[in-house]
Amino acid sequence: MISGGLFLHGILKMAIELSRPVYYYIYDHLNYVSFNSVYGPYPFPKKLGVTHADEVTSLFYTTERGDLQGEDLSVSNLMVDIWTNFVSTDSITIDGTKKGKKWPKFNTKKYEFVLINTSIPLIKEKPYVDEYEFWNSLPLLSGLNEARAPYKTEL
Repeated sequence: MISGGLFLHGILKMAIELSRPVYYYIYDHLNYVSFNSVYGPYPFPKKLGVTHADEVTSLFYTTERGDLQGEDLSVSNLMVDIWTNFVSTDSITIDGTKKGKKWPKFNTKKYEFVLINTSIPLIKEKPYVDEYEFWNSLPLLSGLNEARAPYKTEL
């Protein structure tokens, strides 16, 4: 619930309102090393789930993280391949290969996104749309939405 209000609502709102193209993804792989370590040592006695910015441990080596193994290593390799391929070819695929399945551009008809929870990513639709609509319907947010200044396209 808190993640929905603090992160998911804002992220989806940005994807809807930003200039195109937007390549939306949700990172949902629970690494052995997680930013939840702020709340206790590894391994955690109870699973707190994936937290904001946990994909950073898949992208960058730190001495605290150490060497990844198993599925954590496979997901890390996938993430590095995806971004390396995107930067070097200006083409983004869900598996990070040059001839892989194209990553769909986000649009407000399908709300397509890539779910990265294993080393085999999936294309899904409508991420947390019910939660987004709930948060949008709250008086505080709906009041802010109405009071917002109109968009300007020039200085």
